[in-house]
Amino acid sequence: MNTKELKAGAIFSYLLIIANTLYALIFTPFLISALGDGEYGVYKIIGSLTSSITILDLGIGSTMLRYIAKFRAEKDEKNLSNFSAMGFIQAAVLSGIMVVVCIILYFFIDSLYDQSLTPAELGQAKRLFILFIIILVFNTFEKVVFSIISGCEHYIFANALKLVTLILKVLLAFAILSRFANSVFLLVIEIGLLFLVITIQLIYIKVKIKIKIHYYFWDGKLFKQSFHYTILMFIQSIAVQFNGNLDNIVIGAVEGAAIVAVYSIGLQLYGMYEQFALAFSDLMLPTVSRQIAQGATTQQLEDTVIKVGRLEFIALGGALCGYILIGKEFIELWLGASYAPAWIVGLILMIPTTIPLIQNVCLSILRAKNKMGFRTIAVCSMAIFNLLITIIGVKYYGFMAACIGTAIGLIGANIIAMNIYYVKVIKLNIGRIFKGILSHTWLCCLVASFGLWMADRFIGGNWGLWIIKVLIFLSIYGIMLFLYGFNKSEKNMLGGKFYRLIKRR
Repeated sequence: MNTKELKAGAIFSYLLIIANTLYALIFTPFLISALGDGEYGVYKIIGSLTSSITILDLGIGSTMLRYIAKFRAEKDEKNLSNFSAMGFIQAAVLSGIMVVVCIILYFFIDSLYDQSLTPAELGQAKRLFILFIIILVFNTFEKVVFSIISGCEHYIFANALKLVTLILKVLLAFAILSRFANSVFLLVIEIGLLFLVITIQLIYIKVKIKIKIHYYFWDGKLFKQSFHYTILMFIQSIAVQFNGNLDNIVIGAVEGAAIVAVYSIGLQLYGMYEQFALAFSDLMLPTVSRQIAQGATTQQLEDTVIKVGRLEFIALGGALCGYILIGKEFIELWLGASYAPAWIVGLILMIPTTIPLIQNVCLSILRAKNKMGFRTIAVCSMAIFNLLITIIGVKYYGFMAACIGTAIGLIGANIIAMNIYYVKVIKLNIGRIFKGILSHTWLCCLVASFGLWMADRFIGGNWGLWIIKVLIFLSIYGIMLFLYGFNKSEKNMLGGKFYRLIKRR
């Protein structure tokens, strides 16, 4: 394992999260103000609609990452080169299929949204839809290229490029939308940057990683093997897209673009929360693949889950506690009181997602072992349940029905079903894992939350006072972690020399 790359990749991942968070916090109010609730809602509706089409990429990114990591661990240069080329061929075919589906779907936009969108909003929806199709194609190829780089564990470059791209996107978006307040320009910027990113990534693969992407032959056996994995990821992707985009699509059709604007803010906050965990655990697939290839014991795999899970819980536990206590106030200060209902959307989704997120490395173990069948069944069941609740419930109970349906599905599939599978089939000691993750850290969250609750009783009213409360919470949380929460290895990783200096004094 390239420890330097892994640690630096993790740092860049969290820098990227911070940058994305700042982007959302600063850019979202600007975008809503510039476009208005109506056009912003249209932008989110069409974004969700076209994103659902990405199920047709058959989870190519996940498949590529798994096999690139596998061939690299086995030092199989020929298969590494050939499979990379096969990835581009598959991306081209899949992109063609997605374009055809999108063209057909384009002619149904009027009938889908003529009751909830104005004629002007419908016209804008069609223009955005065309541009989103181009983005879908570029994204499919970018997934292949990014998977090659990540599978080879070049995390520094991969995440640094994402960070630079985001900064460019922010600068260009502010510059252009300040003069031309139209969501079309936002997508044009996205297309241009995607083309640039893919070009830079291909150059990096050739010059730095030195992988010769060469098509030798169509490996039918390998394709059949990888296709089995791909189908499972495809089915899971369907479920993920249903849970991630169905709500906006249905709410938009029933209640209109303005309600979607509010609901999407809750989803956006939930997405930020989720990324805190995924940023590091996504880096672990090559490492876990190598551990399994080298015959790692179940206990060694559990140790990896605990090590990563503790870092994830430290981040997520603090974020969740802060959101519960002062998240609603933040939204009101950020976007106004009319967007306050977004708080409950985020909360209902964050709570049941926390447990599977802190044990997310378990999914890397499943992927490395090619045992994704049961999870596919679990997430599909969740998606079907969510679909029924959303379609039936939104009409009578509004967006809360969609939100609760998603949350119940998450609990059933990702918490109950998957943990039973981890114990019975993978033979992981889930009790040991959670004990290791929560050891000492839960008390740090509790003490810091009490401090924040006390501060919130006496402080409030504007951005400055809200920031003071955040600083109070982080100070208490940081001190508690430093003195009580961190174990020895975490103290060494996060500044062992400083800790030992303080201890001597």
